[in-house]
Amino acid sequence: DTYSLNDHVGDSPEKYYPTVKGLEKAKREAEEKGLNPKVVLLCQPNNPLSVVYPKEVVEEVWNWTEAQGMHIVSDEIYGAGVFEPGVEHVGLGKIAAERGRRLGNRAHVVYALSKDFASSGLRVGTLYTENQPLLVSMNKLNDFCQISAHTQHALASILSDEKWVAEFLAEANLRLLDRYRSIAKVFHLCGMHVLPAESGLFCWVDMRDWLREDTWEAEKELYKEFQDEARVLM
Repeated sequence: DTYSLNDHVGDSPEKYYPTVKGLEKAKREAEEKGLNPKVVLLCQPNNPLSVVYPKEVVEEVWNWTEAQGMHIVSDEIYGAGVFEPGVEHVGLGKIAAERGRRLGNRAHVVYALSKDFASSGLRVGTLYTENQPLLVSMNKLNDFCQISAHTQHALASILSDEKWVAEFLAEANLRLLDRYRSIAKVFHLCGMHVLPAESGLFCWVDMRDWLREDTWEAEKELYKEFQDEARVLM
């Protein structure tokens, strides 16, 4: 079972940041159901909010998991896709380096090339962990789902070209920013509030005014109307 920290709709990115209070609440609710939470999954930059958590927020979550003796998995698949000027993604690895320490056995980072490099068809993902038993388990799993030698060779050649990587990501993020501003403008013209996006491929839109009533069934009806009438998948 998984528990979410957010049960509200906010109008600014800050209202969606994970907090110690929210973590404690989720942990308590899980324990009341007889569960024993062991892992916090932190998706940052966030899917589907396109919000980038500030460094101090990530540090606070990591500090809390360490105090609880829990694992933290930092999903940083959109880490190189930050397009908002002045916003920086700070991952667990960078925080650990600044602290002059290692990640330890309970902190893990996952990444893939499918988003930032638009390469979902290649099915290439990575896990960085210093937990040796976990590495042994993943090595066993890798026997059955290895990346092909041709794909590895091609990606190694591409990623070794640091100049090309920097130029590609810079251009990709400029295009993401342009697309976000274009679609946000349309939503605003329709009277819809859009959560300011900072990264990734998403646009979080408040469509409550379009619901006939505040229920899950009404949401399903609106979703189906978008799909059937406008041919738009939300």
